[in-house]
Amino acid sequence: MIGRLDPELRRAVVVGGGFSGLLAAYRLEKAGYEVDLLESSQRLGGLIATRQTDHGLVESAAHSFIATLAVESLCAELGVELVPVRGNSKARFIFRDGKARRMPLRTPGILDLARRMLFARSGADEASLTVREWGDRHLGSEAVDWLLNPGLRGIYAARPEELLIGAAFPKMVGQPGESLFKTLMRRRRETRQSTSGWRDQSLARGARGHMKVPVRGVQALTDAMADSLRRSSRVRIHLGRPVEDLEKDLAEFGPANWILTVPAPVLGRLLSRHDWEASRALSMVRYAPLLSVTAFVDRSRVPASLRGVGVLVPEKESGRSALGILLTSSPFPGRVVDESRLASFTLIFGGTSRPDLLDSSDAAVSEMVERELHAILGVEGGVESVHPHRWKAAIPIYGADLVRAWRTLEGGFCSRPGRVVFGNHSGEVSLRGMIETSSELSSVRRN
Repeated sequence: MIGRLDPELRRAVVVGGGFSGLLAAYRLEKAGYEVDLLESSQRLGGLIATRQTDHGLVESAAHSFIATLAVESLCAELGVELVPVRGNSKARFIFRDGKARRMPLRTPGILDLARRMLFARSGADEASLTVREWGDRHLGSEAVDWLLNPGLRGIYAARPEELLIGAAFPKMVGQPGESLFKTLMRRRRETRQSTSGWRDQSLARGARGHMKVPVRGVQALTDAMADSLRRSSRVRIHLGRPVEDLEKDLAEFGPANWILTVPAPVLGRLLSRHDWEASRALSMVRYAPLLSVTAFVDRSRVPASLRGVGVLVPEKESGRSALGILLTSSPFPGRVVDESRLASFTLIFGGTSRPDLLDSSDAAVSEMVERELHAILGVEGGVESVHPHRWKAAIPIYGADLVRAWRTLEGGFCSRPGRVVFGNHSGEVSLRGMIETSSELSSVRRN
């Protein structure tokens, strides 16, 4: 989150009705603010949508999240029931040499990883390194290629050289002269100290979080926030209400805090008359495209031993199109209508390495799905239905351009109280991160 509220203004205008906009409006309403929520389309929720098909649930974007204490508390407030990963399906795999492996590194790579974690030292320039540069220093090239690269493709749909460690993983940035091992131990100690006074140690463990999913799909969370807002006398929701000029379009709401939750390029256009420097920087922010495909498969064609959360595919694994495959119905119940007959998978394509795949026809996508399921998971045909979702701008790239935009916003438009930028491009790319950060909105009180 960039900027801060003006506590003297007890009114807020939230521009954008996606996940971050709903979350901001919900937190502000709970803190006693009068809220106007403006959404250009006729639907709230943004990229997040859950659809019930004849075969089971299909998610358009996020499929699950790390349920920390903040996430659990929000879902409990809203009455959204969560289910954890099944005990026999917690394994995560990386594909190497034609096989899904728990540990893809070979012995020399493991030894190099251990040596670097123990003895490589952080420099004063640590935060400004690309993730590739940081990884080469602290992990070794094999670990970067076969551990870090697939992990980043799964989170950011981007390459290590496109991201800055200080933006994408700020908690991994060590103090000058500190090894990665010491950095991790210090972070762990800080977490323990922050929860050591809690009587309920289950809450302390919950502060770190575990993967969970809403029983009825992720849209249950956005629907619950929207329903809560509609019931409040302090909230007005304006659908089909685009904002082209901040001063003109928001004038009718009078003096108010502005919470801008639109994507970076849209925000850049909105700020063109207010902060040219920030507007220019935001226009340079790139987004990774994603093609997310849910496939329902005849369970008899799926290897009986196939259990786990998913398989990530490194860029070096030539010949493969998928960035990764989530074994959707393996870790979570209720994803298919009949678990004795069906299994569901979510395949992720595109990213910055293969943006061209978003232009594939539905028929070509179906062929890709069958090919990747067979090559990566050993699934022999049996695909009963395929449900693609194409997002030309799915995930902001946490690189130098985005950091530059943050700095210009902090020194310009957002330096004035009452001007806040919030979304997956403002420092927290995950649903969990946005939920945790949004609590700052509800903590601001009048002096």
